[in-house]
Amino acid sequence: MRRYSFIAGSLVLVAMAVCVWAVPAECVQPKQRIVRPDSPADTKQRQEEENKKQAAQNAAIQDLVNKEIQIQQQMAEKAKSEIEESQQNIAIQRELAGYTKDLIVVGAVEGLILFGTLLVVRRQAKLIKQQTIISHRARLVVGELQKPIGHQIRLPVENYGQFDGKITSIDTKIKVLNPTQQEVILSKFEDNIERVVIPGDANAVSLALNIPNNVDIFGQNTHLTVSGTIKYETGMKDVETLPFCKFFSAKNPRGEDCYSAIEIDFTETENQKQQAP
Repeated sequence: MRRYSFIAGSLVLVAMAVCVWAVPAECVQPKQRIVRPDSPADTKQRQEEENKKQAAQNAAIQDLVNKEIQIQQQMAEKAKSEIEESQQNIAIQRELAGYTKDLIVVGAVEGLILFGTLLVVRRQAKLIKQQTIISHRARLVVGELQKPIGHQIRLPVENYGQFDGKITSIDTKIKVLNPTQQEVILSKFEDNIERVVIPGDANAVSLALNIPNNVDIFGQNTHLTVSGTIKYETGMKDVETLPFCKFFSAKNPRGEDCYSAIEIDFTETENQKQQAP
């Protein structure tokens, strides 16, 4: 065994020696790189490539700058547009405020006009209503005093309304003034007459007043005053009082209206008055 082991080790050594002898020097030492100088063509090409690269970088930078400028311009235009829009809105608001004030003034004036119109309309409606009520009712009027016939005085009672009027009572007072006689006062009240007066002049009712024969009503200087009140139904479920007063004399045979008055006599003890029976 030892013999074989020795032989194997020897063979290994021999093989190693042969390998070292057979390998050239290039395999044992590293090969050195040979640097050659650049040719003019290579330098020009490399310079062109660097120029192109620099140009590309410059173009990219310029593109970025242009985009930044464009963005700033857009922002400036947007801000300007917003400012203009805001100014327009302010102007519109001012105009609206002015229009609102004008509308308030116009509305106030129209309100006053409408209020006045309503007052006028209400007044006209009230007048129309009154006229309607007046026209749709009886309206009695005492006409002109007629010349006495005998010892009878006549007063026509006419109805100028549209409904029949019914006389219910008459209160009459006659005053005769004659220089040759004492003052004569005649008065009488008639109730429950119920005399209907139809509308129209031709349908007038004559109020005949019979004067006593001992009372001179035909004297040259005689003055006759007939006054009183007539109560009548108007046809509108109400009763109206019609006052009347007529003055008659020889110089004024048709008579004229006079005003009635409340008379208070303080000379009653000195002047005696004749009362007709």
